[in-house]
Amino acid sequence: MLAFFAGLSASAFGIASMGPDASQLPRRLVEQPLTIAGLSDQLEALAEHRLDLARSEVTRASDTADSLLDRLGASDAEAAAFLRSDAQARRSSRAVQAS
Repeated sequence: MLAFFAGLSASAFGIASMGPDASQLPRRLVEQPLTIAGLSDQLEALAEHRLDLARSEVTRASDTADSLLDRLGASDAEAAAFLRSDAQARRSSRAVQAS
């Protein structure tokens, strides 16, 4: 039985290689405009919703204000300067959040 299946797989590889080269097959570009029904209504409905995004990080001993803000995805020179100068910000907790 094993020899039978081995023979089938060998013949399948032999037949598959007899086909035309895919790079030689003709190509055709089809362009057709699409009309999406109710798209403006969908966009208006989405605009009515408010999306609040936030990202949380845990502070590390080696963190600087800039490295922490970079990890939070909030590269902001003014925010980094505030974090460096404000006494309460320097005593931050382990978990911080940017929203």
